[in-house]
Amino acid sequence: MESSETPRLVTMVLTSVDEFHQQLLIALHALADPPLCLALEVDFVMQLAAGLESRVPVLLAPYMVLDDFKAVESALDTWGQAMADWVQQNAQYSPGLLSVKVGVSTVDGLAERASYNVSIAINR
Repeated sequence: MESSETPRLVTMVLTSVDEFHQQLLIALHALADPPLCLALEVDFVMQLAAGLESRVPVLLAPYMVLDDFKAVESALDTWGQAMADWVQQNAQYSPGLLSVKVGVSTVDGLAERASYNVSIAINR
């Protein structure tokens, strides 16, 4: 992929953390073959009054090179479990959503290939 290509931007809305692993794995299979360089950022977002929101950082994983789909699956599984654990311990009674951003770049880190923005409803 040349660096002049526009990165793919994909938005997903999921109803549970359990869907995260499966849906993102499908999307990554369609994007490219490994090695893939992935990063993750997760915030818990709770709506307050009239257009205001509260954002709490949940998880941050810097770019890491994953050499095959087994490594990709393992990373997605670990991230999904960390999100589920956080929800169980911290947000079990608060309605809101997890705002998840997964970045995919070239292995050298010089060009972004795709960005996945995933919203996961919590207690809605």
